[in-house]
Amino acid sequence: MLKVMRKDDISFIKSIDRLGRNKELIKQYLEHFKREGIRVKIINLPTTIQDVPECNECVIDMINNIIIEVYTSFNG
Repeated sequence: MLKVMRKDDISFIKSIDRLGRNKELIKQYLEHFKREGIRVKIINLPTTIQDVPECNECVIDMINNIIIEVYTSFNG
């Protein structure tokens, strides 16, 4: 998947735990996607699926980061 995805692609993932085996690996993949300009939409995290205006994007990113941090702490 990492080799074929390009900038502006969108990846749909059923749940955050499908992305990696532990918290650190999940965070590494999410950082890689962000650096490469790939949008990740996690179906069981509705805030990742929302399309928002660019002016609100930083707020949604912050909320997603908090949710992902909490979720991976309990499940990682």
